[in-house]
Amino acid sequence: MKLWARDISLTLIESSHKKATFLREIARSLKLADVSVENARAEKITEKFDLVTLRAVERFGDVLPIALRLLKLEGRLALLISKPQLGAAFSHGQVKWQPPIPIPQSNSRVLLIGRLEQEI
Repeated sequence: MKLWARDISLTLIESSHKKATFLREIARSLKLADVSVENARAEKITEKFDLVTLRAVERFGDVLPIALRLLKLEGRLALLISKPQLGAAFSHGQVKWQPPIPIPQSNSRVLLIGRLEQEI
């Protein structure tokens, strides 16, 4: 994302110390400015963001409310999920969802984007 939009401020949240260190090294090697890597569990983060993304998470139903709590009002949530997970996403009434976008060459993956309409 930072390569595509160099002017944004980007915060990456990674609970694994090893993976967080790797992400910091990549940002440094690529000379990416305004990249912060938080080595913490998302549940511990109190900051709110304009955009939160998720992909390939275990226990999607448990993680989704945490991601929603990280959003500013009118913030966007972008999810790379499988079609069976759509029901869990649509069950959150605070979010106005766009129609799912199929991922090319995938039978079950979709991109789902929503906007937070009520504070959580």
